[in-house]
Amino acid sequence: MMRKKYVLALLFMIVLLLCTSCGVELEKKEEAVLEGLSIFLEGQEISALYDDGTYLWVGGKDGILLLDRSSGELNKQLDAQIEMVYASGICRTADGLVWAGHSSGITAFNKEGEELFSFGEPQIPGGRVNTLMAYEDGLWIGTMEGAAYLEPEQGNWKVKEILTSENGLSDDCVNVILRVKEQLWFGTYLAAGKGGCSIRKHDGEWEYLSIDEGLPHRYVNAILPISEQELLIATGHLNLGGLARVRLQDEREWIVTDIWNREDGIPGDKVRWLFLDQEQRLWITTESNGILLCPQLDYLQSPIVSSLVITEKNGLSDNEIKVIAECEDCIWLGSRTGLTRVDKGYVDQWFENYITDNENN
Repeated sequence: MMRKKYVLALLFMIVLLLCTSCGVELEKKEEAVLEGLSIFLEGQEISALYDDGTYLWVGGKDGILLLDRSSGELNKQLDAQIEMVYASGICRTADGLVWAGHSSGITAFNKEGEELFSFGEPQIPGGRVNTLMAYEDGLWIGTMEGAAYLEPEQGNWKVKEILTSENGLSDDCVNVILRVKEQLWFGTYLAAGKGGCSIRKHDGEWEYLSIDEGLPHRYVNAILPISEQELLIATGHLNLGGLARVRLQDEREWIVTDIWNREDGIPGDKVRWLFLDQEQRLWITTESNGILLCPQLDYLQSPIVSSLVITEKNGLSDNEIKVIAECEDCIWLGSRTGLTRVDKGYVDQWFENYITDNENN
């Protein structure tokens, strides 16, 4: 009888120790706020960031703000009627104008933030502007209903070309535009048809990449060059999607070589944004599951291991990071509910202290 009591007491102590240790581990995880993160514009939706070397241009539902690019201090608020929701863009063209895409078209500003002129439907395809790309002396824009190219002419700007599904694009909604060597890439979203990427080559011929060619989803959210021959493509919608790597084969066609999704270490299904910082760290953001931060591109293997998953619990303003910009001493993360400043001096410490092995998740 005595032995039975000793055994029960011993079992009780073992269970108590296990519960205590689990509680400590859980507490550690809940307190794993990363050093070097600070929140600005809390609660505000952020869809566009642009660093002009003097100010950080921040575009969102509440208009365009010019912040000190290091401290985040507000310098100026521009036209509050210019709303950037869901997806937009800010960029500078060769003549020094800063362009902002928004729900009504595009607007050009001088470097002081003074509005100069705007374009809207029917001059450019209708619907919200999703993306902008400076191209030589001109500007490419992607909207919900197509793409357009503008060029300066005799002191003014004019629309020179319009692309839709009737003359080359796989679908009308253009979400991403990228120049790769002498090719133009158009990533589509909300695609009713083939979707994916429409690639216009220097000779005017078109190539298409979508589900049939191996992409994990036909909605394209971001495209990132990682070498002269390779690109990463972020795809997905809601609870579907993934990340793809494509490679130029024999200087003729692009092929999908790798796919990553939740099973391979991506924390969410829809991959939202891609960014390669100055230290060659790869930031992979998702729709609602935070960021996967890879220390180097070489870590992008299958499965992805030894990378860090960062969420609101670690100090982000939101789990959906929509856009990223980098300055000398910090990285800015725009989300649907605020702007997160990352002090670059702390990032290496994150990996030393909070490294996440995704094989064990």
